[in-house]
Amino acid sequence: MLVLTEDQRVVMARLPVEKGCVRDDKTQEAWVLWHESLVRRENSNESYLVVSERDVAPLCLNGNSSASKDITKLVNAIAAESRERAHFNLEKQNRKDKLAEILQVLILGGAVVAVIVIIAGLVLSGRFHLPF
Repeated sequence: MLVLTEDQRVVMARLPVEKGCVRDDKTQEAWVLWHESLVRRENSNESYLVVSERDVAPLCLNGNSSASKDITKLVNAIAAESRERAHFNLEKQNRKDKLAEILQVLILGGAVVAVIVIIAGLVLSGRFHLPF
C-alpha cells in the first residue's frame, strides 16, 4: 500500500489484507480494496493500493465518478462493521470492569467482616476491653 502523506511523501506500508479491505491495527483505520485505485509496479505483477493519509476511501485514479458511489457504499459497510466490532469490544471491557469492581467489594467486605470477628472474639475472651 502506498500512503500519500500531508508533507508530500509517499510511504510504503505493509498492512494485512482482509476480505475487501486493508487495515491498520495501530491507527484503527481501514481502506477499501478497489480495482481502480490499484497501481501496478513496473516489470512486476504486484499491485499497490494508493491512499491519502487523511482519507478512508482509496484514491480513484481514472476519474470515474460513478465508482465513487460504489466506494462510498463499501466505506459505509466497513464503518458499520468497525462500529459493531468497537461495541463488542466495549461490552467485553465493561464486563471485565464490572467483575473487577465486584471482586474489590467482596475483598473489602471480607476484610471488614474478618476484622469485626477478630475484635468480637478478643472482647468476648476478655483479652481486649472497649474504652467505653
